[in-house]
Parts: sequence; C-alpha cells; structure tokens
Amino acid sequence: MLREFVSNTLNEIDKLIAKKSVKFYFVLAVVMPILIGFAAVRIQSNDMITLPALSISFFIMNSFLLVVLPLFVFMSSSELFAGEWEKGSLFQVRPVTRMEIYLSKASAIAVLTFMQLVVVWALALITSTVLEKTIIWNEIGSMFISLLVSIVPLAAIVSLATFISQWFKNSPASLASGIFLYGLMAALPFAFPNLLHLFPTAYMDWYQQWLGNVNVLWLVQSFAYLFSFSSLFLTAGYYMFKAKEL
Repeated sequence: MLREFVSNTLNEIDKLIAKKSVKFYFVLAVVMPILIGFAAVRIQSNDMITLPALSISFFIMNSFLLVVLPLFVFMSSSELFAGEWEKGSLFQVRPVTRMEIYLSKASAIAVLTFMQLVVVWALALITSTVLEKTIIWNEIGSMFISLLVSIVPLAAIVSLATFISQWFKNSPASLASGIFLYGLMAALPFAFPNLLHLFPTAYMDWYQQWLGNVNVLWLVQSFAYLFSFSSLFLTAGYYMFKAKEL
C-alpha cells in the first residue's frame, strides 16, 4: 500500500511539474530572492539606507508564505482535482483506492510547495550572506527553524485548497474561489479583530512565534488548531471526493 501511494504521489508530482504554470512558480522562487537581494545591495552601495540582512531574509520568506505559496497551492489543487474532472481524466486505477488517489494528490501539492520554500530559504540565506559579507550562524539557525515550522500552516492551506476544489468541475472557478476565500480570510480580521485567530491565514507567519521569547502555551494551542483544521478539511474533502462518480 505504501509503495503504491509513493508511486502515485510521484506520478502526481510529475503531472504538476510538466505544467508551465508550475515551472513559472519555481522560476519565481529562484529569481525573486536574487532580485530583492540585488536591489538591497544597490541601495546600500548608494548609502541611501542600511538594511539588516536578516530583515531582508525574512521579508523574502514572508512574501512567499503570505502570497506566492498560497497562490501556488490553490492553482495546483485546481489543476489536479477540478481541472482533471473537467478534462475527464480523473479516474480510478485499481488497485489504487480513492483514498490513495486523494492523499497522493494532496501530498504532491504539499511536496512541491515545500520544495519551493526550500529554494527560497536557500537563496534568502545567500542574499543575507552577500549583504553581510560573512556567514552569521545564528541567522542560519533562525531561518532553518522558520523553514521547518512553516510546514504546519502550509499543510492547513493545502487541506483547505483540496476541499474547495471538490466543489467545482472546472479549474478557473476553483482557483478563483480559493483565492477569493483566502483573501477574505486575510481581510476580515481588519474589520473584525476577534476573528483573527479563527482563520489559518493568521498563522502563515507562525514561524515568528518560534524565534526569540517563545510562549509554549501559545505554540501548543496554535499547533492544535492548525492540526485540527488540516484534519477536518482533509477528511471532508476526501469524503466529497469519494462520493463523486468518477
């Protein structure tokens, strides 16, 4: 069962990588940190302003965690679920079960999302090193912690995206709805602050809670929320997928 699941996940990854839109996101993950770093170096060389390297690194990470990677997740989910439904290519191949199909698609999205984050992390460190002209080991440690803990809120977004895709039979509608809902969750707390921690969007910069003075109780509570959120929407999405006539 595990062998079939891994094989199916790799197949889903191959399908995504073959798409031009996915390649674009990986190019963006390579180019954007370099461009930001180059701009920062130019600003400092002109004595316009002194920019701390660590701030640049975290700015790059935040840009991807808050905007780029969620867009990638919703796009990939729309392609693998609603898009394949629209093309009539969403079918069951025995002995692979529907649960394995669903989880392999979700896993493929999660793996590629994390791969992009690793690329951004590495290039952000290079940018930081160039700015400081030396290797600062505590920055590497902080960035590595940020990389690892960011898996949790990203998993929640993947679960939500796969759930949303089950409601649609074409990828544009699924993608537009996912982006709209994500934007709504990010915007509503500005009008209703009490809603802030009810949405996973509030935890996209969750890694910052792990740096400096750590509030253990808050970390446990937020982890429990993100885990419950992921489990709920992953399960609900699977049951909707299972009920479909493929």
